[in-house]
Amino acid sequence: MKNATKLLTLTLSLLASTAANAGDFGIGGGVGTPGLSVEIKTSMADRFVLRGSYNYLDYEHDETFDDIAYNGDLNMSNFGGFVDAYPFGGGFNVSGGAFIGEKSIDIIAMPASNVEIGDVTYTPQEVGTLIGDVNL
Repeated sequence: MKNATKLLTLTLSLLASTAANAGDFGIGGGVGTPGLSVEIKTSMADRFVLRGSYNYLDYEHDETFDDIAYNGDLNMSNFGGFVDAYPFGGGFNVSGGAFIGEKSIDIIAMPASNVEIGDVTYTPQEVGTLIGDVNL
């Protein structure tokens, strides 16, 4: 996260200094599938725009299916840098760039009640816990 903070600071500094020279500068925000987002953009030349963005989402949900209790956690924190080219000077553009950051899904599952396997009944503690971790 320290590197991400440094990258954001550097990006904002570059955009602010470029905006002072270019005259065209914008800041926006939104809410969508990637979570909360903040975007900064500035004109680099007549038909080029430099954009930087940050997206954040932290979502937790508990649910029980077929007597198994699930606890899920979704965490996303991404920085992006892009260059937009407007080759014909109108609204059509071609964009290139990349996102960096962390995306993870953690899930824990445990039976909510006793489980019968064959002719033997087991408690949730005897069955144990299933732990899943996905990092993108």
